[in-house]
Amino acid sequence: MTRMLKHLTLPIIAALLTACSTTPHNPDTVAHHDYEQALQLCRQHTRSVHQGDENTLAQEVTAFQLLAERSLQQRAVIIALSQQLQQKINDGQVLSGGEIAALNQGLAEHLAVREQLYQIAAAHECWLNERHGLATTLRHRGITLSLAATLMLYDSYMLALDTLAENARLRQLVNLSDSAYGIDEYAFNELTEAYLSMENYNRTLAGIEAFDSFKGSLRKSAVADDQLAYLYAIIEQSPNYRLFKGRKLEELAEKSMYFTTEAMEDSLRVLARESMHTLSMLFGNAVGVVEERKGKLYGNSAQLTEIEALLQPGDILLEKTPFRLTDSFIPGYWGHVAVWSGSPQQLQEMGIWEHPFVASYHRELLAGRRVAEALRSGVTLSRLEHFLNIDDLLILRPVNIDREQLAGYVTNTLSHIGKEYDFNFDVETSDRIVCSEIVFHAYPDFRWPVDSTLGRWTISPDNVAQMALQDGRMEIIALYQRGQKVESDLSSRLKKLLSSASK
Repeated sequence: MTRMLKHLTLPIIAALLTACSTTPHNPDTVAHHDYEQALQLCRQHTRSVHQGDENTLAQEVTAFQLLAERSLQQRAVIIALSQQLQQKINDGQVLSGGEIAALNQGLAEHLAVREQLYQIAAAHECWLNERHGLATTLRHRGITLSLAATLMLYDSYMLALDTLAENARLRQLVNLSDSAYGIDEYAFNELTEAYLSMENYNRTLAGIEAFDSFKGSLRKSAVADDQLAYLYAIIEQSPNYRLFKGRKLEELAEKSMYFTTEAMEDSLRVLARESMHTLSMLFGNAVGVVEERKGKLYGNSAQLTEIEALLQPGDILLEKTPFRLTDSFIPGYWGHVAVWSGSPQQLQEMGIWEHPFVASYHRELLAGRRVAEALRSGVTLSRLEHFLNIDDLLILRPVNIDREQLAGYVTNTLSHIGKEYDFNFDVETSDRIVCSEIVFHAYPDFRWPVDSTLGRWTISPDNVAQMALQDGRMEIIALYQRGQKVESDLSSRLKKLLSSASK
């Protein structure tokens, strides 16, 4: 498949996802109950889905990738919202009903995604001790998928803890019930208790040790397998994976029975921050995506000036960020698409500065936010210097168009600002937008290449790039690779990049 569609015991998942009761309970009891349920689920799932069919696991990995993206998007929302609410609380202001509703809605959505992640993880929980006649390589992939889902849940909890539980008032709010959103009392406290369950700790550690026993061979296979590489990276770059291996959670788990939940949350938060610092966890776009380094075009003032001077309204920007984990989620070579909306001067010269879709964003445009892009937190305007935290850049420009057409493309682009991210990746819907869908809808008279994926039509960044190599509707304005400008044979170089990624 393409990158996009790129004895394990996990009682901690069950514990974290169990429905919250109205009073605190013994997390070990709940973990044991859900662990037995998970084993039954796994056995039934294996019999009905995996006997004689190895392809279904690839579909499950694809489902996990989609959920992982949703989880990362929710992290972005939680971070932004908690920062906003903490500032109001610190300023002595009362939170509005809308803000409290947004907090509860975010928590409810987080619980819903976590339940789906649990189902994926639990579906292979019995594969460590029970072979079920499965090939060893298939069992290892299933174990890896389960562990990746588990650590995604651990890391999401840790981030929520660090952002929501830091403030006493917010901590109180996330532990209140709200029947409108299906949230029970003490929800967050119960997550902490389950996180620190010693039984959960030991079982999850056993799963990690099992993964470590075969990860050497797994790493070799991941070189030619984008899905496996994605799962491997999720695990290796998880801060909780390192905490388990360093046994740093063990001491806290052992002490948890002697201290209040709030005290243990404070200790966990300190540990979380130390872990993030030690692992150099850089959260791109406030989402929690691991960056191994900064992009090769980042922070270069000369290149920033050069690139900005090249850009005209309506130019399409494609980028590649091989140092980010989510780059492995995108099909092909290019990983993201954006549109240059234009500077205030350029838009005034075009005669559309007072157009309603432009006028709505005068403040942002005047502040230098001129790159229209769809991030997990929604479609927004970003600064060019922020966008250039990348290694490779391709600039495309529509040709053989008149002034009125170009104005339409630009205003169409700005009409999508504020829309939510499209986790269905469906080009035929316009209420939610993924990055490459911006150009699909902003340039409606173009016949964009599309693919059929999981019963819907999708457009990838590579599909967008292909327009520069066919029908003369787009021209290549500039190409930067590994931080350096390519000076000649741009079409040939682009063709090679697209061809190499499709192999």
